[in-house]
Amino acid sequence: MTRLLRILTSVATVLSLVLCVTTAAAWVRSYRARDIVWWSRENPRLELRIGTYRGGLFGSVIREDSYLSAGTGWQHSAPVSYTEAGGSEGRFFNRFGFSLEYFHSRNSAVSMRELSCPYWSIMLLTAILPAVRFARWRRRARRVRMRPGLCRHCGYDCHATPDRCPECGRATGDEPSR
Repeated sequence: MTRLLRILTSVATVLSLVLCVTTAAAWVRSYRARDIVWWSRENPRLELRIGTYRGGLFGSVIREDSYLSAGTGWQHSAPVSYTEAGGSEGRFFNRFGFSLEYFHSRNSAVSMRELSCPYWSIMLLTAILPAVRFARWRRRARRVRMRPGLCRHCGYDCHATPDRCPECGRATGDEPSR
C-alpha cells in the first residue's frame, strides 16, 4: 500500500510540475496574444469557452436559444486586459484578478456563467506539491549526509578511513561548504 501511495504521489508531483510549467508558458503568451477555444452543441444549445486575457484565464458556460450551432473552434487575436475582455471592475474581489459573473436575460433566454482567475494563482497552486517534495528530498539528503561515519561534504562512507574522505579528499572534521 505504501508503494502504491508513493507512486501516486510521484505521478501527482510530476503532473503538478508539468501544469506549473505549462501555466508559466501560457502566462507569458497571454501578454502577446489572446486565445479563445470553444465547443458548442445544438440540442440543448450550450457553449463552453476557455480563453485568456493579459495575465489571466477565464472559462464560461453559455446557454442560448438563438444562434448557437454545433462545433469547435479557436480564435486568436491581439491581447486585451481583463476589463477590455468584458470583465467587470470596481469590486474588491476583482482587484486581484478573480471574478465570478452570472448573466441571465429573460427576453432572449440567454444565460452565461464565467469564472476568471489570474495565472499567478494557478501557478501557486500547481507549484505547492513539487516544492514540498523538493524540500523533503533536500532534508532527507542532508540527514543521510550527517550520519556518523559519512563524509559531511559528499556523503561517502568513511568508516575505513576515519580521518580523511577518499572520495572528495576533505578531512572528516571539515564542515561542508555552502
